[in-house]
Amino acid sequence: MYPQDKVNVALFGTGGVANMHARAMQKVAQAQLLGAYSRSPDSVEKVTRQYHISAFSSLDAILQNDEVDAVIIASSAHHVYSMLYLVGRPVRISAVGSNIFFDDKQAMDQVSIQAELANGVIVNLWGSFGVDDKTNNPWSVYYKVLGTEGGFSHSWNDLQMGEATQPGWDLAGYQDSFEYSQAYFINQCITEGKSPLSNLHDTMDAFNILMAAELAMAERRWIDVQYSSLL
Repeated sequence: MYPQDKVNVALFGTGGVANMHARAMQKVAQAQLLGAYSRSPDSVEKVTRQYHISAFSSLDAILQNDEVDAVIIASSAHHVYSMLYLVGRPVRISAVGSNIFFDDKQAMDQVSIQAELANGVIVNLWGSFGVDDKTNNPWSVYYKVLGTEGGFSHSWNDLQMGEATQPGWDLAGYQDSFEYSQAYFINQCITEGKSPLSNLHDTMDAFNILMAAELAMAERRWIDVQYSSLL
């Protein structure tokens, strides 16, 4: 058993998805949210005021703080994590992106990634922060896997509540997924010592895939994924 009454958690990243992580963590009885950090001082100030937590001055300040037991990396890499879990690691990447709605011209509001695995499996990933899909079969969070002996599809579109402040945020399945993952991490992994659903190898691989996608968008060509052996 974990020797402390509470597991102290820090947020790395204070964008929109950080609110989902923070609200989910507050529902885990054995967790305590300590503070947050990001490169945007205004965003940090807003999140720390909303959740009554401290502001860290840097990532090093989080890692060197003896009170911090765990860190939530609040980034938008779950599409890649899903690919790693369902089908594996691609060998090369092609990607295109658009900037139509965002004021920051360096930020893509829609991205389409095509990935090829060594065994010939092809993966299509699409994400949009520019427009919500209100059609009868929305793309909000939709998985489809087609195999040689069958296939399956899964969606979070079964239950919708309220109005979405960002695409997908009014989906109960999307919000619940944060609570389930945080509860498993705190109650099972840290407290009981069980293996996490993903590890730092997955994190590094997801990062390298996203770096390949950025290069593919910039150079308009297929990019071989270079996986790291640092861990």
